[in-house]
Amino acid sequence: MPSLRSRALSVALIATGRRRRFASAEAVRARVAQTARRPASHLPPRSLGRIAEVSRAFVGAWPVYDISPRGSEAVAQVLYVHGGAYINELVRPHWSMIRTLVARARARVVVPAYILAPRGTADRNVPVAADLLSGLIESGGAGGTVLIGDSAGAGLALAAAQRLRDRTGAQPSRIVLISPWLDVTMSHPAQPDIERADPLLARPGLAEAGRLYAGTLAADDPRVSPLLGSFEGWRR
Repeated sequence: MPSLRSRALSVALIATGRRRRFASAEAVRARVAQTARRPASHLPPRSLGRIAEVSRAFVGAWPVYDISPRGSEAVAQVLYVHGGAYINELVRPHWSMIRTLVARARARVVVPAYILAPRGTADRNVPVAADLLSGLIESGGAGGTVLIGDSAGAGLALAAAQRLRDRTGAQPSRIVLISPWLDVTMSHPAQPDIERADPLLARPGLAEAGRLYAGTLAADDPRVSPLLGSFEGWRR
């Protein structure tokens, strides 16, 4: 059962109208159009530089941030793929998670600011994410490579891992999926009950975000909905 604190937070989020952003397909299209006119920043907060070495490179058209503990060796490396329904940039809570991984887990964290939908579709983004993951695995390191994705980022992360497995057999040492959005069809019969309890998301808007991310692919294509892909060959 959710805690009293989490229930109070849910009520507060609903009261602020945050859920309206996904209330309809029209609301999502308006959000995407606004982002096209005024792209949001994905830059890390300046305060991160107090505890970490921060650099940026490009993998294809993706800006990719490399964040390592300042003054000490990293004991593991992480590829972190952010959430946001495929239409929203990295925001402060994502950077807070990254800060925690660097400061407490002493991890080197690689963070792609991947291209958002509708320009960044699954058929374009999954191969780039797989290439990025492959490069990190090949670079090695005593702690291995941990793949972390949250929400929509978990869908992209898992699809990339599946593609890399099928292509070369390589796998990250761990895969961590946080509140993963792995099936954009949202066809499971429990979805209406889940939606009623969700303070932020609603299926009409998510369906439109998923459609934009799918592009020319079907919603049930494993590149779009990796839950519907193969899980054979994973280490346990």
